[in-house]
Amino acid sequence: SECAEPLFDLIDDLRITGAKTARDHYDCRGWVLHHNTDLWRGAAPVDGVWGVWPMGSAWLALHAWERWLFSGDRRFLARRGWPAMKEAAEFVLDFLTEAPAGHPLAGRLVTNPSHSPENSFRRADGSVSMFTIGATMDLMIIRALLEACTEALDILGGEADFRSRIQDALARLAPLQISPRTGRLQEWIEDFEEPEPGHRHMSHLFGLHPAALITESGTPALFSAARKSLDHRLAHGGGGTGWSRAWVVNFFARLMDGEMAEHHLGALLGKSTQPNLFDSHPPFQIDGNFGGAAGIVEMLVQSHERDDQGDPLIRLLPALPARSCPSGRIRGVRTRGGLQVEVHWEEGRLSKCRVTAERDAKATIAWRNLAARLTLPRGASRELGPADLDPA
Repeated sequence: SECAEPLFDLIDDLRITGAKTARDHYDCRGWVLHHNTDLWRGAAPVDGVWGVWPMGSAWLALHAWERWLFSGDRRFLARRGWPAMKEAAEFVLDFLTEAPAGHPLAGRLVTNPSHSPENSFRRADGSVSMFTIGATMDLMIIRALLEACTEALDILGGEADFRSRIQDALARLAPLQISPRTGRLQEWIEDFEEPEPGHRHMSHLFGLHPAALITESGTPALFSAARKSLDHRLAHGGGGTGWSRAWVVNFFARLMDGEMAEHHLGALLGKSTQPNLFDSHPPFQIDGNFGGAAGIVEMLVQSHERDDQGDPLIRLLPALPARSCPSGRIRGVRTRGGLQVEVHWEEGRLSKCRVTAERDAKATIAWRNLAARLTLPRGASRELGPADLDPA
């Protein structure tokens, strides 16, 4: 957790500069961050048309919630996490507006202006634009933040009026949509054509990764549509930069396709990594390094889903490339819910795992279609093999 301290120091500072930007640019409460900042904690739009993307505070605030999910540190949540989350949500609640009369989603809440980072779309008249209302990535980030705020209030209590505003916004937020024309997850609120179908950004898949809005068990239709969107983007040359390829590794890990995750990990290392292991954008963007490392872990251990009691569902070897990595071990992986796991596999199958509780913990451990529910006090460990798991 200590490795994230500079991030939360950044967030603490941006809550100050971002509050001024929210007032000056949008007449909104809370704090806002656009797509770029630096040592001086700038929060205003910079660097071209794509700089008008005011979802940065909502995205960064989600990291505070993730820290809670992993650590269970109530002191952190109350003192640093919740203020950042609440103020980011205050901006979102003020910024949201109703889709206009005559629109298919008239009356539903959307962002405006909005765009899907760096990508463009073709209108019915043939013109090309970046700006619209309610781009899918915006809606995903907002939904993830507001749902996290609701859970945080369940833990911390109080603020009934604010909770009511959040619940009203969630009920009215424009939905994610599947194109009836293509079966793919729509990137925009309307089913636009793409001038660049192989675009390096895949922002409308944010709900698949890093968020947990799209899962096979919880949203099977969206899960299938996200896969079709990813396949379509890659079929037209997507994933060409290092950070983009790293994101693809994580997408396929979340889709539990180990062979494709491995294929794109190989492409990341073979085509987008310099001899010193720097990710080559070019010349260098560290996103590919962080994303590649994250993707390897996601192939072997995942904990973003919940079981039927609302506790973490920890999947072991969900995207193992069994042919190229038939045997191995990973240890020291922390999961949401306060567990640390060590996993061993042989001939492509789980052989054993050891689960250690860093705090009092409840979770479901799953491998393939087998699972076991655990309740462990802080400091306790348990070793499990396939024979200890029951059909899910």
